[in-house]
Amino acid sequence: MGFLGLIPASKLAAFYDPKTQQLTLSAEGPVDQYTGNFRFRQAPWMGGFKFYLEAWTGPLTGHIQPYTFDQSFKVSMVPFPKDVIIVDANHPNGVPVEIHFGGLKDASSKPASAAPSSSDGKAFQELPAPSQNTLNVLYKEPFEVQHASEVPKMGLINIDFDKRFLELEAAGIDNGQIVWKFNSLETGNTQIIISVNGGIAQYTYRIVKDVRIFVLPEILEPGPVITQGKCEAEAESAILGFLGRVNIARRDVLQHYPDAVLYNVEASTTEREGVTSPGGLGHMRVMFRVQKGTVTVKSTGFGTFGAAQFKPGVIVGNANVDWPVSMDADEADKILKQEGFKGPYTALTLLKPLYPGFTDNNYVFRMVDGIDKWVNTKTKKLVTE
Repeated sequence: MGFLGLIPASKLAAFYDPKTQQLTLSAEGPVDQYTGNFRFRQAPWMGGFKFYLEAWTGPLTGHIQPYTFDQSFKVSMVPFPKDVIIVDANHPNGVPVEIHFGGLKDASSKPASAAPSSSDGKAFQELPAPSQNTLNVLYKEPFEVQHASEVPKMGLINIDFDKRFLELEAAGIDNGQIVWKFNSLETGNTQIIISVNGGIAQYTYRIVKDVRIFVLPEILEPGPVITQGKCEAEAESAILGFLGRVNIARRDVLQHYPDAVLYNVEASTTEREGVTSPGGLGHMRVMFRVQKGTVTVKSTGFGTFGAAQFKPGVIVGNANVDWPVSMDADEADKILKQEGFKGPYTALTLLKPLYPGFTDNNYVFRMVDGIDKWVNTKTKKLVTE
């Protein structure tokens, strides 16, 4: 289940550069393992600034990881408030965070001391959200979400969704209705949230639509998990790990190609900002060597794969992956972070290279800056040469 909600912050900070009129908010703290698409959402607040610290979370695993997040806004207000109200899971009623000013010609002028406080501002009325409804949609089949386009003067309508699960293909107005056309990227459960701001009427409300994405002929249920160093299912209700997904692909291919041997695995994400855990890499391509060619399967969901595609010809470049693999991707991710590489990545490859000195399976993380970081599954160390 992917859902949008408040996340906790152990540290909050705010910085304003009057030269560029940029207000930068910063947060850090612990979140569930599969959390992404962080944001500070600005809320209507007369006389100051108020933001909600939110992210998309799911599926829940109980495993916690640290995060840091910054976001900038171009804002201008005279006089400028001395603080900003930030609402997070630890402060559901909001907490004032002092704004630090930079780029001032006269640092001793202290313009913030005489400024008003966002704590003195007035909140817009928060109306209860209408009853939730559920949309049952087929995987990779377009579907629409509609809402009345009419809003009070200076009002606006926003829509939020988890980009790991859904893709917005088009939006327009038809007979007084805003029509958003979506397609799905993964199977599972997620949400679409429509936020309506009343403008001068000073109210906001949110409509939450649960979205259930499934494949015929049967709805997908949580699958088995492959634990570290094992390649057999151990818990039908557990969350699939990286190797668990690979094992499903391997099992499917072996039914049709008994001689298949694993060549490599590539997992990736469509999010440009990358992800911070292997579980965020929703797309997976698994390649096998078979007699007279290769077979490739691509994920159609988290732990489901499409039909095997055979390609004749010999493939060269790497050796076959030793199976079973002695270390799962989550442990490799932990090693990567312990070595100081805490930034996000956009892809992860499991392979066994043919380079001199390389005799083991390796996880290769493609960082957002385009640099690859290798983790050896046998030595359980970052490859530095």
